[in-house]
Amino acid sequence: MKFRVVIVTRDSAGWIGTIADAYRRLGLRPLYLVHDKTRDATTEILVKAGEDVRPITLARDYVEAAISQFPNLVEEDWVLRMDDDEFPSRRMIDFTQKAINRTKEQAIVFPRREALPHVAPLAYPRMEILYNAPLIPFLIDPQARAFRHREVAFSAEIHTPGFVPASVRVAPENAYMVHFNTTVRSFAQRLAKLARYEKESPGAGILPAACTSLPEILTPEELRARPFETREFDELARRLRFIPQDEAAETADSEVQARILAHFKQARVASSEELKLDVLRDRIAALPAWARAFFDLR
Repeated sequence: MKFRVVIVTRDSAGWIGTIADAYRRLGLRPLYLVHDKTRDATTEILVKAGEDVRPITLARDYVEAAISQFPNLVEEDWVLRMDDDEFPSRRMIDFTQKAINRTKEQAIVFPRREALPHVAPLAYPRMEILYNAPLIPFLIDPQARAFRHREVAFSAEIHTPGFVPASVRVAPENAYMVHFNTTVRSFAQRLAKLARYEKESPGAGILPAACTSLPEILTPEELRARPFETREFDELARRLRFIPQDEAAETADSEVQARILAHFKQARVASSEELKLDVLRDRIAALPAWARAFFDLR
């Protein structure tokens, strides 16, 4: 049983060649599905590099709308879906290769770490107060990405895996992926992207974890930056940092952008200690009854 890395991408000509080269160095050749609304040379760059590239049409303008098409495009039983600005650790790939032959669950959940922009050595924000995932209470930014694409129930809702698994297996914390969103996109591009999400689905652009898309507005205390335990991603990060960011953002509603920034500013007025306690209460509530008895946060 094998898996296929699948990357849905749009307007990524600035960095997709670097990402593709890094996958080749890892011994992987993903399937690249290029959004048919792409306006730059993404397809040409991938074709020239000899990659497996196919066009894809999406009913809605975000990646979750593409997942239901995978059974018609992928022969393997498992898909490992990655964003075009993400990259897996070797531990993540090794774990996936072993897990798909042993697990009975429909999907595997991995932690994801946001690479802070222009920081060397590479660092990521912990931001425990922003992550609240009751089903996976102690994993940083959990992402269900490896899945049996012919068995899951699909969902095109934004900020979901694109499917609803009946069961999941949780990868260890060191089997993570890195998100280079803030490295390859300018602040204006990232804010415009959140505004597009907000217009597509009200609330999607102001989720607490969306703050990681705009680390420039956060204080060091809120970011709680931690250095990576490995230098595995340093070379890729260095190459991505040398790519000029396109300061021209996609067309976005300026009023929506202003509302997003105002929301994040207001949301952070609340006591960080209270936010931490709220998250801890939710996490404890997700534990088995016998384990909850050891905690008292009244």
